[in-house]
Amino acid sequence: MIIICFDYGIKTIGVAIAETRIKSSTPIKSIINKKNTLWNKINDIIQYWKPKNIVIGYPYCIKKNINKKIKKFSYICKKKFNKHVFLYNENYSSKEAQLFLKKKKKKKYLYTLHFS
Repeated sequence: MIIICFDYGIKTIGVAIAETRIKSSTPIKSIINKKNTLWNKINDIIQYWKPKNIVIGYPYCIKKNINKKIKKFSYICKKKFNKHVFLYNENYSSKEAQLFLKKKKKKKYLYTLHFS
């Protein structure tokens, strides 16, 4: 099953595709968040990938101002594209990604030492 994922930002919106069968996700583009072109670009992505669901990153308990905009964005997505929309708690996701990359670099370094 294909899922479209959005990382909503005031200036840009990150877009990724997730494929649940192979448990993989890939960032595909960033969209400039301008009213006159935003929904046409999102529509093109939805039409091309034909996702079953939409996931939108939502930072619970942080920055109430942006959360209102994300909720409005998710509501419009649901109505415009007739898809299930899920808000995903992305609190601390940047820190998790940094830790993951740090561990990955250590493993690569250890692997290099082992086979040198």
